[in-house]
Amino acid sequence: MPKTRPTPAPTIISGHILFVIFFITITLGADIIYTIWAIRFFAMTIMTTIFTFHIFLPGRPHALLKVFIKNLTHSLLDVMLYLKGFSMHEFYDWTALISDSARNNMAVDVKKAIKDGKYWTNSPKYQTNYNVFGTQDPNWQNLKMSFIWSCFAYLQREVQIKAIQSWSFQTSLKYPEDRETLWHHHNHNPETTTVSGVFYLKLPDDVKDLTTSGTEMAPMGIGKGGEYFTEWKTGHWMIFPGKTWHRPGLLQSMSDRYIVAADMEF
Repeated sequence: MPKTRPTPAPTIISGHILFVIFFITITLGADIIYTIWAIRFFAMTIMTTIFTFHIFLPGRPHALLKVFIKNLTHSLLDVMLYLKGFSMHEFYDWTALISDSARNNMAVDVKKAIKDGKYWTNSPKYQTNYNVFGTQDPNWQNLKMSFIWSCFAYLQREVQIKAIQSWSFQTSLKYPEDRETLWHHHNHNPETTTVSGVFYLKLPDDVKDLTTSGTEMAPMGIGKGGEYFTEWKTGHWMIFPGKTWHRPGLLQSMSDRYIVAADMEF
């Protein structure tokens, strides 16, 4: 009876692939935190595929391969976002196009919308409940186009956009929140990849520490280590992968702080 070569177990295959990812990222010079992230994300892809196979697709190897390729494609797209320049986030300066006057006018627009009740009642105070990029005003249209260009610059290529969402936040010490409940990410559609952005619109004059006033990032996940603050840069977009957990920076004033947030799915 002829001998047949046994099919390698999924765990053995996964181990080989994870080693290759580790070797490549270290060779390219990636920081160890991003290398670990890539390994963890790919391992999650393997586990998701095996779970799907055993629960929903038993005895269908071709279906398993299809699911694996789909999951792997999404994994590699996200890993590439992190390997582009080995940066978790990038700043893009739009102060030349979007002036102090324009930013102040947009902050006034947001303040008026919130006064008119256009905000979510089940979110931290105050998040607008409408698409701010849809405001028929040149300032908001410039902001929308600056976001799209910033995303393309971050990705280092143009992509086919599937959806764009935008909203604004008005926050201050007048409305304290439990910071542990503020962690979130924006990648909720498994069929697309999301790039997110925060535009630092207006900061009270009495804020002294800009280094903790921007956004707190948790690239490894909540409580997994590696958390850091991005500083506040008025008139700049801060662009980052939509899968990254983050929360607002530290509030330091009773006066209102304004940001615009947006997602681009592709």
